[in-house]
Amino acid sequence: MKIAQTKNQSLIQNQEVMLKKIRKMLSKDIKKRYEQLEDRYLAFENRLYSTLEDRLNTLEERFHDLSELLKDELHSRRERNEEKQEAKEEEVPAKKAKAPKKAKNKKAKEEKSKKEKAPKAKKTEVKAPEKVEEKAKKEAPKAKEPKAKKAEADDLTKIKGLGAVMAKALAEQGINTFAQLASLSADALQGMDEKIKGFKARYERYNWKEQAKGL
Repeated sequence: MKIAQTKNQSLIQNQEVMLKKIRKMLSKDIKKRYEQLEDRYLAFENRLYSTLEDRLNTLEERFHDLSELLKDELHSRRERNEEKQEAKEEEVPAKKAKAPKKAKNKKAKEEKSKKEKAPKAKKTEVKAPEKVEEKAKKEAPKAKEPKAKKAEADDLTKIKGLGAVMAKALAEQGINTFAQLASLSADALQGMDEKIKGFKARYERYNWKEQAKGL
């Protein structure tokens, strides 16, 4: 009986030793496999993140380029519309100015034809045009005075982006020279923008300050 018990104990011990060895082997194998899987997962994750970052960067660059193109297109369209509006505004007064000239020419021709057809006037009637000429001579020097004042003003249309309509609007606000345009402060610029629509945007876009200084 004792011999059988000792044999059973030895078998049990051997089995326990074998189980411990198997456990160690299994744990080592499992650790290796886990480490391999972890390395593969990390490598895959790094690749995935790198590709995603690259694609996001390319998308951001393309979006930035598209936004810049859209800004340039909108800017150019606004400039075209403003130029068209200025051209239309300049055409309207030109047409209005031509109409009275034609009417005056017609009236002058009619008066000439009447004078040619009418009989010779008396000496008393001839003196009337002489008086008119004397009055015109007296008033002539007075008419020349404002011309001297206008000569002091600069031709603001020499500045790029500043048309005749804008120059007229500036003259109404008392700005007639390059020096006045170049010396506008930030507050004055804001005040002018409230009075003249789009003045500040065009002033900064075309850099009128530097252009005025150079002229």
